[in-house]
Amino acid sequence: MTASGLVVVLTTQNRALHHEVNDLRLRQHTLHAGLFVPAFRTVTLAGDSVTVGQAFAGGYQVLFVFTTTCPYCLATLPAWERIAEAAGAEASTRVQVLGISLDSATATGAYVTQHGLTFPVLTFPDDKTARLYRADAVPVTVVVDPDGRVILGRPGGLTDAAVDSILAAVSGRPSGNVTVRH
Repeated sequence: MTASGLVVVLTTQNRALHHEVNDLRLRQHTLHAGLFVPAFRTVTLAGDSVTVGQAFAGGYQVLFVFTTTCPYCLATLPAWERIAEAAGAEASTRVQVLGISLDSATATGAYVTQHGLTFPVLTFPDDKTARLYRADAVPVTVVVDPDGRVILGRPGGLTDAAVDSILAAVSGRPSGNVTVRH
């Protein structure tokens, strides 16, 4: 093989390795399908005990991670109420909808009261757990299967189509939009 041929081969391999490293870095810091989230036991603001990241009666958990100061989170609340209402109406789907705030319990409690949220809300027990849920940017929606594995993650606001894809994911109905977006 000539020197120029070797350079071409090594350049091609270097590019491929560079792309693989970038993909691994992205997966390390973002939600992705198949990611196992750590289960943690906590109490909602209403005082109910809950385990996040673990099967809820063999069903799914739909998690809405937000902050009380985020305008995009506030704009997403109607979609979240729709998800919570639909999950409550279809008890056979075994779906638990939870809001998880990155803020203090005091600030979150005032927010829940001010906006009349009807789904259970809690706070992360610590920053490390929030990072393990890849909750760096909000709002983020996470659907966790009975095994504690992410099947859908959506950063940003929710459109009607996104709400439909979330409801399809937890009810077992096929949907072409049940993927993790970055």
